[in-house]
Amino acid sequence: MVRLAPGFVTTLRVAAEGLPTIGYVLDGKLDVRGTECGRGTMVALRPGAGDSVEAITVGSREGATVVVIRRPDRGSCPGLADHGETVLVATPEDMPMVESVVAGKKTGITRRVMWVDSTRGGDIRELTVPPGFVGAGRGHHPCGEEILCLDGAITADERHELTRGWYLYNPAEYVHGGHEFSVRGARLLEWHDGAWDLVLDPE
Repeated sequence: MVRLAPGFVTTLRVAAEGLPTIGYVLDGKLDVRGTECGRGTMVALRPGAGDSVEAITVGSREGATVVVIRRPDRGSCPGLADHGETVLVATPEDMPMVESVVAGKKTGITRRVMWVDSTRGGDIRELTVPPGFVGAGRGHHPCGEEILCLDGAITADERHELTRGWYLYNPAEYVHGGHEFSVRGARLLEWHDGAWDLVLDPE
């Protein structure tokens, strides 16, 4: 997580052999190549083609807090047409909304996938957890899962309640979720290092 002071400005050099860098704006406003990006906006800086190096100006007049996530390959935004741009700017509203289903049952959670990796199937998604949500039970994911609570509150297990600004990491194959619920609902930012699935514990 990076805090940019008011008046911040820099030039980033995006090289063809680099990895994409994703910025999700938590608060304030980010200016990327003349495009103003407010709260909830995702900005992806992707490597160009060939031996190119592209200079991209990034700034913030009023300051901003940004979650910065590196990705393993070029990737794309599912809700946007891909014309090979170096800079992609998207909001959750640009992405299709899908209700999550676990073990054939609707969970009430809606998700908007904002980024998908090209090779590993990892993604970045924004989730909306409804009030009164109760998890499906103990289970694990085949991928690593990182979660940042944007708003509201969700109890992740017997010891941890995530409220705004709290972060949680579940390693691949780590069994969790036996006590998962949300009384008033929550909005979460999640990112995964591979294709996400929930494998329920048979016990």
